[in-house]
Formats: sequence, structure tokens, C-alpha cells
Amino acid sequence: MPRCHLIVFDLDGTLVDSSLDLAAATNHTLAYFGHPQKPVKDIVRYVGDGARKLIERALPEGAVLELDKALPVFLDFYAENCTENTRLYPGMDDVLHACAGIPKAVATNKPKRFTDIILKALGIDREFIQIECADTVAKPKPDPEMLRKILDARNIAPMATIMLGDSTVDMKTAQNAGCIGVGATWGFRGREELERSGANFLIDRPTDLIQLIG
Repeated sequence: MPRCHLIVFDLDGTLVDSSLDLAAATNHTLAYFGHPQKPVKDIVRYVGDGARKLIERALPEGAVLELDKALPVFLDFYAENCTENTRLYPGMDDVLHACAGIPKAVATNKPKRFTDIILKALGIDREFIQIECADTVAKPKPDPEMLRKILDARNIAPMATIMLGDSTVDMKTAQNAGCIGVGATWGFRGREELERSGANFLIDRPTDLIQLIG
């Protein structure tokens, strides 16, 4: 493990457990258009490529034409409820404290307005030197633009940078930027997907990151 000069966190399913709030907004949207609701475990597997893709995946087959109408319903509801049940994963506070001397950033395909609301509500917004979101770059993850933007701003080498995430999207982003991909098995996608995605390391608890960095 090279010496770590920067840790970049994915948000949903990695830094925070936002599953209940994302599911509530998704099911509200489905119900609004008269579609059956879905269990949380199914909805979280739609997360990772942004809100539009989440709703596209959640809509029943043949209902994709409703997407442009459904997305605003989801976004309006989520804007009012995105911090109702969203919490840091257990042990993440310890990670942020233990890694206080290492610069930290966030790279997420969530819109900036929701990201800012959540980080501020959890009292961790000042932990991060930079926050990049789907709407702060031209191309979202897995394109490497977010990571390159962060690295260039701080003049930090990719191989001295950890990208911590819970999905293939995150691991491919790390690979595309030349960074170290660390898979968070506690997240929305699980160990098998992270193994298939070519993660450099897998950790089962947030505090395992402290040991990995050494």
C-alpha cells in the first residue's frame, strides 16, 4: 500500500447510509404514477449513476416514457426529506477523526444541492477539502474527471490517492484516474460486485481503512 496523501469518499453506500431516504423518495414517485412500490434492498441497487438513472431503473418496463415527468417528482420529494433517516455508517466518525491529518474529498454522482444538505446536517461538511458531484463536472463517474479535478487542484499523485466506494462505478472511476480503488463491502452493492470490478483492496468496516493506511 503506497503512502496515502488523499482519501476520496463516495457518498451513498460508502460514507453515509442513505438507503431509507432514497427508497422513500423512489417509492413516493412510483406511487404518484400508480406503480407498485419496491423494497429498499432492490432500490439501493439502482443507486450509483445519478438520480435520473435511479428512477429509470425503478420504473416498470414500458413506463420509461414517464421518466421526464417522474424525475422532478423524485427530486422535489427528496429535497424535503433527504436527511430524515440518512446517517454516517458506524465507525465512520472514527475514520474521519483518525485520518484528520490526511486531506479528504467527496466524489459522488448525487447532485450538489443534496450532497451539501446531507454533509452539513451530519456536521461533517468541513471535513472535506473539495466536494465534486454529478453537476459540478461535465462527465459523472466512472469518468475520471471528478478525481482528476480534485488531484489537479491539490497537485496530488493518483497512486497516492484512495478512492473509497461501494460499487463498480467507484472502482472503475479509480482505475480510470489511476488511483487506488478500495471497496466498501458494507455498502449498497456488496463484496461480489466489488471483487468483479477489480478493487485493489476490500474492507468490511469503515475502521478497516485506518489499518489499511497504516
